[in-house]
Amino acid sequence: MFTLTRIFLCLAVSLTLAGASAAQTRSKPKSGSRKAKQKPKEMTIIGPAVEEPEVRQVGAARLSYSAPPSDSRLVMVYLSEVYRERGQAIDLSVNFRVAGREGGRPDEVRVNVHSDGNSFRPKRLVLEADGRQFSFNITSGGAGSGLVPYADIDFPSFEQIANSKSVKGSVGRLTFELDESHREALRDMLRALEVPAKSP
Repeated sequence: MFTLTRIFLCLAVSLTLAGASAAQTRSKPKSGSRKAKQKPKEMTIIGPAVEEPEVRQVGAARLSYSAPPSDSRLVMVYLSEVYRERGQAIDLSVNFRVAGREGGRPDEVRVNVHSDGNSFRPKRLVLEADGRQFSFNITSGGAGSGLVPYADIDFPSFEQIANSKSVKGSVGRLTFELDESHREALRDMLRALEVPAKSP
């Protein structure tokens, strides 16, 4: 009897030790198991600094310099309400770009025709400067294109128009006359070409 009791005690201890060993084995991570996912590191990418264009005002004309590699000047004026009648208003914005920071002349001057009121699609811009007539084709997009109608004027013609004492014009069937402030703004564009570049 005593011998059987000792045998049962030995078996019980052996089973207890085996269970503890198995529990330890389960608690240990297996070799080669996946590591916990780590939060991706945040990276800050610093790009090249964008240089703000230098802007100067020459009368009514806005003169802005583009940094290299373009290295050019943009000159523009806005002529408000050259025409207003019967619920229709026409504004003109005039601009040209010339290479370099000083000197030079543009090949063409762009005149954009902005309409506020009834939509229209003019075919030609006609200007009469001191009795001399100039006529230019107008490029415009189709309905809903968002393209502002514009005409390109050769620079020699623009110089004559800007320096005239009287300028009348028409876009499509609408006629107008540039007042003194409009003509002075065009002459400011010519003056902007003579402005020396600032020293670096």
